[in-house]
Amino acid sequence: MQTCIYSNSMILRKDKKTVNVNDNNLAFIAKLKASGFVEVVVVPDTITAVQLRLQLLTDGHTADQVNAVINALPDPQKAQAEILWEYSTEVHRDNPLLQQLAVAVGYATPEAMDQFFISASKL
Repeated sequence: MQTCIYSNSMILRKDKKTVNVNDNNLAFIAKLKASGFVEVVVVPDTITAVQLRLQLLTDGHTADQVNAVINALPDPQKAQAEILWEYSTEVHRDNPLLQQLAVAVGYATPEAMDQFFISASKL
């Protein structure tokens, strides 16, 4: 069985080839799953703030490290990041500020972010 990761409008196959999909088509995903040829892993668009923090901890990142990254940002990004870190109940994968913070703590590629969100969604 070949594994695929489904994220937004692309499927990344284990063999590193991609298959583009026009939209978030659940029927297409169901068809792939039913084929028996492919296991499809859907990358969640959102995770909870608790899942975010637990996954960071699981990956060896402390709250102090995240706060240091936030404190290094220029204003107004710093103020926005502080609010996001302290008060969000849900984290959206496509948030540009989250993506910037993710790169700073070591999730520099889309694949790393996909895996982070997949793992966090299981916590």
